[in-house]
Amino acid sequence: MVSLNTRTESASGTSGKALPHLTVSVRNGEILVSGNAMLGYAGQPDSWGQQTIETGDMGRVDSQGYITISGRSKNMLISSFGRNINPEWVESELVANTVIADAVVFGDDRPHCVALLCPRDPQLGDAAMQSIVDQVNAGLPDYARVVNWHRLQQPLQSQAGLVTDNGRPVRPAIAVHYQQALDSLYQPQQALL
Repeated sequence: MVSLNTRTESASGTSGKALPHLTVSVRNGEILVSGNAMLGYAGQPDSWGQQTIETGDMGRVDSQGYITISGRSKNMLISSFGRNINPEWVESELVANTVIADAVVFGDDRPHCVALLCPRDPQLGDAAMQSIVDQVNAGLPDYARVVNWHRLQQPLQSQAGLVTDNGRPVRPAIAVHYQQALDSLYQPQQALL
C-alpha cells in the first residue's frame, strides 16, 4: 500500500496521500515510490532492495500531496502525430456515464482514437450512444477524442479471455478479437477528421 484517503484527509477522485514512510514523485508522468516501499518481486532479484520503484502507474501529485492515477504506462498510446494518450483516461470518462458498460480505446500509431463500446442497455440506440461520445469528447483535448466507435453486441466480461480476473481489459486479446471492426473504423469513408 502506498497511499490512502482518511476520514480527516480526503480528496475525491484521488488515491489519497502517501503513507508517512514513503515519498511519491512523478517523472515523465510515471509515479515513483521511494522509501521503505517493498522488498521486491519474488523470483526477480533485480527488483530486490531498490530505493526507488517505478510503479508503471501514470499520474500526478497535487500541491497538497494527493495522488491521482490516470492509467498504466504500458497502455500508453502514441498517435501517428506523436501525441501521448492514456486510453484509460478516455475510457474512464466514457464509463463515468453509467449508460456505457464497456469502453476500450485504441489509436496507437493512428491519426485518431477509436473505441469499442458496449451499452448497459442493449436497447439503447446508436444516436444516444453518439450523444454520450460527443459529450465526453467536448471535455477532451482534440488529440484524445474518440472519432469513430464500434458497438459491442455483448459485454467483454461474457467473452473468454478479453478481461482479467479483476475486470480490466486484456488489450492485445481485444485488438486481435476485434481486429476487423477496429480496421473498419479507420477506413477513409468513415474518418471524421
